[in-house]
Amino acid sequence: FDGSSAKVAELVTANGFKAAFAIKDGAEGTRGWI
Repeated sequence: FDGSSAKVAELVTANGFKAAFAIKDGAEGTRGWI
């Protein structure tokens, strides 16, 4: 990777984790959808 590719990958990974936690918390958490 060059610098920008590494930064993009880092952002995608961070956003992926946030999305996964949001989905898990939203679907199964105390404010759940189910």
